[in-house]
Amino acid sequence: MQAAEQGNQSQNRRYTRLQSQTIEYHWASPVSIDEVQLYWFNYEGLAKLPQAQRLSYWDGEQFVALANAEGYGLENDQFNVTTFDEVTTTRLRLELDSLPRYPATLLEWKVMKSFNSPAVAPLLTAGIDRDVMVGGNTYLSAEIKAVDPVKKLRWSAKGPGKVTFTNPEALETTATVSEPGKYILTLTAQSGRMKAESSLELIAHYPPKEERLDVVYTKRYKINSPLWNERAKVLITSWIPWCIAQCERTDLTQGQGGLDNFAEAAKALRGQPHGRHLGYVFSNAWVHQTVESMCIALMVDPQGDKEIIAAQNKMKKTLEKWIPIILSAQEPDGYLHTAYTLRDTTRWTSRWSPRNRGDHEGYVAGYFIESAINHYTLTEGSDTRLYDAAKKLSDCWVKNIGPGPDQIAWYDGHQEMEQALVRFGRFVNDMEGNGKGDSYIALAKFLLDMRDNGSEYDQSHVPVQQQY
Repeated sequence: MQAAEQGNQSQNRRYTRLQSQTIEYHWASPVSIDEVQLYWFNYEGLAKLPQAQRLSYWDGEQFVALANAEGYGLENDQFNVTTFDEVTTTRLRLELDSLPRYPATLLEWKVMKSFNSPAVAPLLTAGIDRDVMVGGNTYLSAEIKAVDPVKKLRWSAKGPGKVTFTNPEALETTATVSEPGKYILTLTAQSGRMKAESSLELIAHYPPKEERLDVVYTKRYKINSPLWNERAKVLITSWIPWCIAQCERTDLTQGQGGLDNFAEAAKALRGQPHGRHLGYVFSNAWVHQTVESMCIALMVDPQGDKEIIAAQNKMKKTLEKWIPIILSAQEPDGYLHTAYTLRDTTRWTSRWSPRNRGDHEGYVAGYFIESAINHYTLTEGSDTRLYDAAKKLSDCWVKNIGPGPDQIAWYDGHQEMEQALVRFGRFVNDMEGNGKGDSYIALAKFLLDMRDNGSEYDQSHVPVQQQY
């Protein structure tokens, strides 16, 4: 067994104490084992492998070191085999000693049963509980881990109505229910002589009425609440002015990328010398969100409060200053994202590229659209500068993204653009009529429908309809 290291010390170096992490396997019934395989990965040098490792098993009262353990390899990007004398147990512990700030980089840990091991029941996960519509498909995507081949697999259900499975003998299938109420869907599997089951709860509802809920647009209003008056005042007189000041600063070393990015992008569009994009690729969103906040704050009746009135007057001047600068960065076809306009063309070659899905094109565009809606309602339609620019931006996306032969099938990392397009489409329809916003809503659905084979982080790992 590789001994635990308490630390190391060399000439002209400080003493370093290692940090210990513990990982355990738990089995519902005893297993007999004599080998493990550990897969280490240092992420191409960005992380460090552990300095020491130890294995022990539960003897019913305490963890005991494994006898005659050999191996304990630390080779990167491969399985490292460690063998030991056979033990029968329900728990196996792996202890790792790592350098501070470098947690163990264990990608996979296999435990191999010995020849004399008793049969092991399969491990089933039916899925998470969910609410569904009567008559609609619910997508089942169960998981199974088994030592021996799986012989039998079957879904069953209990509830107030009939449940129909497309394929009751498949891990991945769909089901529909005939009546509202609570159902229990159970997956049963047999591996060798052992059986196991796992269930999920499904609550079915009748579909909502086809008529949509009415939209409530923010308009000029008063706040008369002991709780909210003071909080709103703090936002209007302190927080939003601070955000304005931060967006206008050019000396930040952290949180860079405010209004200056729009000014530099405008220079680039005019063919003039310009600076690079500063800050995160999504830093435009901070400006758009601040514009939206100012518009909403200006719709609050100050009710004679001098501090609120002073702050609102400053916001009016700020909007008049900012709007031309923001619009000057919009490209001729309506596209607006200064990180792209000022991009490194060797890294970012084209718009809406899967390679650059994390560069927040839709995220930033969506927040611009949201700011335009609130500016329109603030001015009661008398100032359409941002509204018109938002339509131009949305039309650019509608033209370039979609199912057509000359269009791009694409989706953004975060779903802000989808949310904004639906809201804007309804808003345009309500303001102009004649279905002029329908194409924006259709694009939002297309963007959602394209989500698949991505990451759980941004909910693109499976189609939206299959996420619960």
